[in-house]
Amino acid sequence: MIRLRLVLVLVALVGCWGLAGCQEGACPARTARLQEELKAVQQAREGLRRDLDACRHDLAERQEEIARLQLQVVQLQQERDELKQTLVSRTQERDLHAAALADLRTGIKSLLEKVEAQLSPDRSLPAAMPATVKTASWSF
Repeated sequence: MIRLRLVLVLVALVGCWGLAGCQEGACPARTARLQEELKAVQQAREGLRRDLDACRHDLAERQEEIARLQLQVVQLQQERDELKQTLVSRTQERDLHAAALADLRTGIKSLLEKVEAQLSPDRSLPAAMPATVKTASWSF
């Protein structure tokens, strides 16, 4: 408690001593200089506020753009998944048709072999037909 009173008295004495220096004529110049500094600080603060507002506006625009791009990413992912499914089904279709074609080719070959076997070697073939029929080979 006593320390608090002592500190208050000391602060009051220092304040009075500071005010006593202003009576000598140094305070008006100092006040003018401080006012100029205050105006400069206020102008700087206003400039920084404008910059802050511009940054906030830019941030809002970028957040909107991020949201739009995230939506576009989701849409593109869905499209990619659909295309993958289409590719898988088309590949399965191709494999199914290739297997059916291979079966058909094997069947035709076996039929040709049966026909050739049934033809006797002593029978003569017409001139327009070759003795052996070659089949085209298909590869996938």
